[in-house]
Amino acid sequence: MHIILIFLIFTSILSIFSIMINFGNQINYWVVCLPLVYGICGIIFYNIFILLKKSFVFKLFQLQALVRYLILPVLYSSGQSIGVGKDSNYLEVAIGIMCIELITIYTIFLFYAKKQQAVIEKHTLNIQYIKKSFIVPITLVVLFAIIYLGGALDKVNFVWELANYVDQYTNG
Repeated sequence: MHIILIFLIFTSILSIFSIMINFGNQINYWVVCLPLVYGICGIIFYNIFILLKKSFVFKLFQLQALVRYLILPVLYSSGQSIGVGKDSNYLEVAIGIMCIELITIYTIFLFYAKKQQAVIEKHTLNIQYIKKSFIVPITLVVLFAIIYLGGALDKVNFVWELANYVDQYTNG
């Protein structure tokens, strides 16, 4: 077995046991699905670890997934504040979406693994640079203006309405 896969399975089991030990803290029992699905995906999609062992993107994804699917559920189950309230009505939906997301990501990695392996082993890059053109920057500016004027950034990020956020925070 590949060393990363062994580490993934071991940490998944450790995370599951840690969450189950903390069930006495009245946590949501659906949290155990995250490390469980992460470990099962590692076993099912085992050949990805072999095909993408030299891929920086895959290693970066594994590091991010380790935090997101193993460490954060343990912190949540132990009562740490990670930005999710204990009385959230949408926690089950969020966990379900995260599980579907994880399966989708592994499926995409599986679909492109052979192409990625060929590119990594080839060691040559065929980069096609964008020729000097004003179309791309103008398109990006127009798209950003449409998004900004539509008010989507106000709903997503408090930086765009920092004054209102500070007033709400100090008054609340």
